Amino acid sequence: MNFTFYIALSSVFAHLGLAFFYSKLKTKNRFVRTSVLLNLIAAFLNGFAALMLSASSEGDAWLYFHFMRHFVFLLPPVFLVFCAFLAGYQIPKTLISVFIYTCASIALFNFTFFYKVNWLILELKKFSWGYFPVANGGAKVLLGLQVLVNIPLGIYFLIWPQKRLRFVREYRMLAILYVLWWVGILLNLFPFLGLKSLPLGFVADATFAVLISAHLHKYSFLRIRHKTWFNISGIFSSLAIGIFISGIGMEFLFPKSWLANGIVGIITSSLTLISYQAYFENRSKLVKLKSIFNLLRSEYNLTKTEASICDLLFQEQSRKSIKTLLQISDGTFRNHLSHIYEKTISITENLDLVQKDKLQRLTIFLNNLSN
Repeated sequence: MNFTFYIALSSVFAHLGLAFFYSKLKTKNRFVRTSVLLNLIAAFLNGFAALMLSASSEGDAWLYFHFMRHFVFLLPPVFLVFCAFLAGYQIPKTLISVFIYTCASIALFNFTFFYKVNWLILELKKFSWGYFPVANGGAKVLLGLQVLVNIPLGIYFLIWPQKRLRFVREYRMLAILYVLWWVGILLNLFPFLGLKSLPLGFVADATFAVLISAHLHKYSFLRIRHKTWFNISGIFSSLAIGIFISGIGMEFLFPKSWLANGIVGIITSSLTLISYQAYFENRSKLVKLKSIFNLLRSEYNLTKTEASICDLLFQEQSRKSIKTLLQISDGTFRNHLSHIYEKTISITENLDLVQKDKLQRLTIFLNNLSN
């Protein structure tokens, strides 16, 4: 196994994490379904690429490449549709002809494979980092047309959106990451064209897929239908980072030590997952607080100060801390509490009752409101 195998494998886990993330969003529409499909295609493509790169014989490499190229031709048109939906466009009218062209290209590749005709692929060249196809003139034309039609149009959609989806936060950054992801993948064309170059497209693929996953989790995690699926997506992303670091270690740090690279990968994945869980758990609390604040303001007609007092009570701050943080006197604080009780827990008892009982009831009310 060489480092390119680990890099391609890390891309598999990164895209599986994205597929899990998109599949469990509360919002279900054509963009979400296309996103799942795009990432599954990318995961299968990288999976067969990893097997091809690490194949022990040229015959095995040809078999894995045969399966991989189906996904190579499917990825550009699906990416085009994904970009159109993300940017709020309708399905392009040229899409039918694009898919017909894609199917015809796949059929032609299958014909050359089964009948062992070198019309499209000159050879599977054995590099120091693994087997990789070198294109003939026909393959350059077929893939070149795919790139020239789908890629510029998809990038155009992302740069000049027509209508942004409501549930997509920070659209500009997401669009930039996807543009960089796709441009990075195109770096694999250099060895494909016969140039002596590493398949850096796999490195770019893994890197930007993880960055896209982190960005989406940061702004959309409350839209996941079930927290378990959110955690599974994070586990896949953490594994992708660990495997990626192991691949780098295999090439530059410990080229002869499987054990050392394995330990480095496990430690990296574990630390990434722990950091991931801690960050999003903390962010979840912050968003909950913001949600409670807005809910108290809109549904219960609390003033800004009254809602702030409730937020601090929910954070288990003491009375003294709340008065210090908000810079209010004891009398003002008690007046605010009285108004809060009237607007929230609907106190019917005599106002001379012990205030502690009311405060406990308010705390229970706020906890129930957050769930």
